[in-house]
Amino acid sequence: MIQENKEEYFHVQFSTIQNQQGFQVGFIVTFSNITERVVLQKKLQHLASIDGLTRVLNRTFFMQKAQAQFLKFQQHGGRACIIMFDVTGLRV
Repeated sequence: MIQENKEEYFHVQFSTIQNQQGFQVGFIVTFSNITERVVLQKKLQHLASIDGLTRVLNRTFFMQKAQAQFLKFQQHGGRACIIMFDVTGLRV
């Protein structure tokens, strides 16, 4: 059963076929559906970016995004400043 707009991921592998003299006479093309593995990896990445208790994006997610942004600044020029506060020890 084919569903429309469903992403599927495949690993494609090419292998050559040689005759007894060692000349290439063809190819074997293998398609392996790795959709389930890719979907699971995406879910794990999402879970790694969210605090399990508060369901808020965590420091790891922020650091990855900040690193990517600083790389853009470095490549294209520009300036940036970050001020970080640790609010875990605050008492109200």
